[in-house]
Amino acid sequence: PVLFAGCSVGLPKREPPGLLVGLLNSQTGPMAISSTSLRDIELHAFEQINAAGGILGRRIDPRAPDPRSRPDLFAKRARELLDKGAVALFGCWTSTSRKAVLPLVEEFKKLLFYPVQYEGNESSRYVVYGGTLPNQQIFPTLDWMTSAAGGSRKRIFLVGSDYVFPRTANLIAKKYLATKGLKSAGEAYVELGDRDFTAVVKKVLASGA
Repeated sequence: PVLFAGCSVGLPKREPPGLLVGLLNSQTGPMAISSTSLRDIELHAFEQINAAGGILGRRIDPRAPDPRSRPDLFAKRARELLDKGAVALFGCWTSTSRKAVLPLVEEFKKLLFYPVQYEGNESSRYVVYGGTLPNQQIFPTLDWMTSAAGGSRKRIFLVGSDYVFPRTANLIAKKYLATKGLKSAGEAYVELGDRDFTAVVKKVLASGA
């Protein structure tokens, strides 16, 4: 027998474990039209990072289950990913889905990167809010519409899907209009994914907005 001391012969180099990240972007349901492209660009970004050597020599291992535009499935998929050791989550387009996932990232002390605009009135050390707020998006729009350049509009009708962001954003818009001595001409909400706006258009026309 031959004893090789103090050396290794032909042992393969071990790759460090990958960094598991979760992508919570709906690929079916009413939010798929927006969320699928966001998932694709996130995957593309991770491919580029991995091609450049990863993060501190570790590859990113993205997992993208389909929450199907359902808040209950966002929470379920998030827990599954966090149980498997995900170091961060990306996505949750709607405020409703974000609020469903928020208790989980706080429980596991992991980050959620939320990339789109939101209504404010929420802050968590475990969420990176990447989008605009009403004072950055809605207020400038109302300023322009009520200015001479925007036609000096006085009757503004507020429309939205029936969930957290539109209702809260419109509440903030009404309060901002009040600072200009104006009231909204009306409000209307439809179910998320509804394509029939006939009744809403009739309300807008009847309001004179």
